[in-house]
Amino acid sequence: MARAKGLKSGTIERKYVLRPTLPPIIMQFALTLIVMWMGAIILETIFGWPGLGRQMFRAIGGGETPVIVGITIIFAYLLAVTLFIMDIIFALVDPRVKVGAERRA
Repeated sequence: MARAKGLKSGTIERKYVLRPTLPPIIMQFALTLIVMWMGAIILETIFGWPGLGRQMFRAIGGGETPVIVGITIIFAYLLAVTLFIMDIIFALVDPRVKVGAERRA
């Protein structure tokens, strides 16, 4: 239909292909980023890299509750910030998402 209207292929790809497929791609990227942070515990322990993951593993082994709670809170903040940024990007990309719109009951 768009080609019949005489639109260029770049315009067709942006408006009709990329626009509807972008939100799931953004969601998958954000969730993958979160999973990578959670996998840092295993990755840093296996390779001996210094970081929060290795510190968390040591704290679990040593029973250091304040360190475990602190690192868990840091991971929770990372999760919250990532999801917040994802929501902002959704509002910019997806025309169906309205920012500040009134709810109708």
